[in-house]
Amino acid sequence: MNNLNYLFAANLIIWIVFFAYQFSLSRRNSTLQKEIELIKTKIQPEEAPSE
Repeated sequence: MNNLNYLFAANLIIWIVFFAYQFSLSRRNSTLQKEIELIKTKIQPEEAPSE
């Protein structure tokens, strides 16, 4: 029965690490998306005034 406790603890730790990593990737992706949008707005040429 003691081995099952270790197995459960190891499995729980692995899942916690996995979800923390997923959360970290999600935050990085969100930050990168915001930076890409900012760069796109800076790169686009300004509209010329119509005559």
